[in-house]
Amino acid sequence: MKKMTVKFLIAFSALLGSLVLGACSEASIEELDDQVAEAIKNGPPDKIKKYAEKACEKNSVYGCHTLGGFYETMADYRNAALYLEKSCKMGIEPWSARSCGVLGTIYYKGIGVEQDFTLADIYFEKSCNLSLKDGYGCYAIGERLARLKYYEKSIPYFENGCILNAPEACVEIGAIYHDGLGVDVNKAKAFVFLEKACELNDGQGCFMVAGKHMLGINTPADTTKAMQYLKKACDLGFEASCIIYGQYKNP
Repeated sequence: MKKMTVKFLIAFSALLGSLVLGACSEASIEELDDQVAEAIKNGPPDKIKKYAEKACEKNSVYGCHTLGGFYETMADYRNAALYLEKSCKMGIEPWSARSCGVLGTIYYKGIGVEQDFTLADIYFEKSCNLSLKDGYGCYAIGERLARLKYYEKSIPYFENGCILNAPEACVEIGAIYHDGLGVDVNKAKAFVFLEKACELNDGQGCFMVAGKHMLGINTPADTTKAMQYLKKACDLGFEASCIIYGQYKNP
């Protein structure tokens, strides 16, 4: 009896040791996410896919978002939608919000999936949720409403998008206040939003701020500042700014 007890204890200890070793060797989500980030930084596409798959299988929101993005770049939108939806549904900032926004675009444009405006708006709304800290979804809904000329309804979405650092939203709300679309003209507010768009490296925003400095709208006329904004807009790829900048530099 004593021998059996000793043998049992030895076997039990060995089993326990193997279980502990297995638990220790299994990578945590944080470690898997680090592997994904390292693969994005240095690895070829197949390495990114490999580590993103491992992370997503363990319910890493970053892994699923990355895997969805990988399939999107490969123009495999069905698989992209599958993994972006998984990331979106997790509701973990900021990756879920970004996934929701991209997923909304896929359904809005019908890229590789059946076009569905209702579903697109659902994902855009979720992306716009302030707790998720991503402004693209807010911009997307605002843009849809503005395109239908529902400017007044688009304003809170654009404003939230700008607050959440979506430069496109800052440009749109700046233009709305500048032109008085669905709201009273407010050049001062327009200036603030457009300046933020430029700070977020939006070429069109910088171009519009340059115009305000050139003409002295809500700021003293200042050609030197206008030229600085024109150059930044040009450097950011806004072609109209390059043309005007060139004309001033080489009259």
